[in-house]
Amino acid sequence: MRLLKLTDNEIDSAEKSSQYGNEQHYQMLRTWLDKNGQAATLSVLLDVLNGMDLKGIAEEVISVLIAQCLYVYEE
Repeated sequence: MRLLKLTDNEIDSAEKSSQYGNEQHYQMLRTWLDKNGQAATLSVLLDVLNGMDLKGIAEEVISVLIAQCLYVYEE
């Protein structure tokens, strides 16, 4: 999450907000979105996930968005 430029305090706050990892990750992404507004794009998120060697997660995000007709994949 540091690649999304979250501070240590923001990460710690998200980690303390819940004992569940999924909720912690959600809170971190929510903080990133709140801080960055329109600059917090799907493209940025996917680039960061790929940069963290989390390509599978990036692909899963794309798959879910395609299934919900919220994203069109273009090669």
